[in-house]
Amino acid sequence: MEEVFYEVHEKKFTSTFVSGMLYSKTAMAKSKKGVYYSTLTGKKKDIYSDQNIKRLSMKGNKLIVYGNFAYAKSQNKFNEGKTTKLKYKKRIFYLKSRCKMFSAGGEGRPQKLTRSAFLKLARYYNGLGLIITVDKNGRVTKLTISS
Repeated sequence: MEEVFYEVHEKKFTSTFVSGMLYSKTAMAKSKKGVYYSTLTGKKKDIYSDQNIKRLSMKGNKLIVYGNFAYAKSQNKFNEGKTTKLKYKKRIFYLKSRCKMFSAGGEGRPQKLTRSAFLKLARYYNGLGLIITVDKNGRVTKLTISS
């Protein structure tokens, strides 16, 4: 009787373990609501900044970023400097269909950017800041490149 009990539980454990291995890469966690900030340096580490983006790309409705971030739960907390450091890794942000893209800096108003203009500016990797705003559904509503 005990042998049958252990055999059944062993099979359940094995099937759970194998199915977890098969589906682990397909299930992606959505991003948390809030503001993510980093600098577009093109390097994994930089002596001038704790937050760096090494590489950035867009495929479909996904923004793929390799870097580390400062994260705040809201824009107000971000402005107050109440942020959490997120470690360097690949992150995938899902863009909302009406995601707005801007370039901001100086005294003028932020300028709206097209998708291609945003990518062209971001890929200069010249140390400009990237601010990613995520809504409660885990989708990016606004991307801002700032000086």
